[in-house]
Amino acid sequence: MHDALVDMRNREVAHSDEISIELFPGGDGGISRVARHPLRRSELHVLSRMIEKLASEIERYCEELRKELPLNVWL
Repeated sequence: MHDALVDMRNREVAHSDEISIELFPGGDGGISRVARHPLRRSELHVLSRMIEKLASEIERYCEELRKELPLNVWL
C-alpha cells in the first residue's frame, strides 16, 4: 500500500490540479484525479491504519524526547 501511495502521489497529486471526490452507491468513495480510479473503502481503511500507526510512533518518540528536555517540555 505504501509503494502504491507514493507512486500515486508522485504521478498524480504532486503534479496535478485535477482532483475529484467520488461517492458510490454502496458507501464507497474516494479522492482521485479525474483519470484514475479512486481508493475504495478497504484501501482507505488500510491507509487509515497506516496513519494511526505512524502517529502512534511519532507520539512515542515525542514522549521519549519530553523526558530528555528541561521541564518536560511539550513536543
